[in-house]
Amino acid sequence: NPTVTVNSATLCSGQSTNLTASGAATYSWSSGQTTSSIVITPTASTSYTVTGYNGTCSNTKVSNVTVNPNPTVTVNSATICSGQSTNLTAIGATTYSWSSGQTTSNISVTPATSTSYTVTGYTGTCSNIKVSNVTVNPNPTVTVNSSAMCVGQTATLIGTGATSYTFNPGAITGNPISVSPSVTTTYTVIGANANNCSSSAVATVSVSLCTGVSEIPANTPE
Repeated sequence: NPTVTVNSATLCSGQSTNLTASGAATYSWSSGQTTSSIVITPTASTSYTVTGYNGTCSNTKVSNVTVNPNPTVTVNSATICSGQSTNLTAIGATTYSWSSGQTTSNISVTPATSTSYTVTGYTGTCSNIKVSNVTVNPNPTVTVNSSAMCVGQTATLIGTGATSYTFNPGAITGNPISVSPSVTTTYTVIGANANNCSSSAVATVSVSLCTGVSEIPANTPE
């Protein structure tokens, strides 16, 4: 009888491998092929039987193909404002490789624009790929007028460029606002847009002790 040999194999789910028998003139596989070498893509661990023939004499061998599962990788996406950082965390594998170069499961990113990050998770030689989408929303361009006034007068501050405003000192909300400082005061306005992204601007209300008719008009823009 022929001395038939055949290789076994270990692969990851979805991969293909070659099984090659030798030692005989013709072959018959349990999977139906009749060549010495066959390509298989099993979905689970499978044993393949090959019978090798030299004329009417034959011998049978078994090839064991082990199929290891790919890791089930998950990763979060995020929405941030321009200039902010966020953490991306991949789970489900043993080691990781990110398109941004990091190799830890958790990474911190500060993209300037909306960016997709690809992470490959490995368990042994098997892997899976997932994509994290980080959306970057723009900050508003906030402006505010400065003003000059006399003691006892009221100045109006008007912020522009956002949808909601907070003026400090005082944590005064609304827009416009009226202020009556007794001394020259600097106000910072924080404006937020519909995406809850914010930026700030500074206004100075100059206060003078006015006498007679030579008063400094209030609400004078910069």
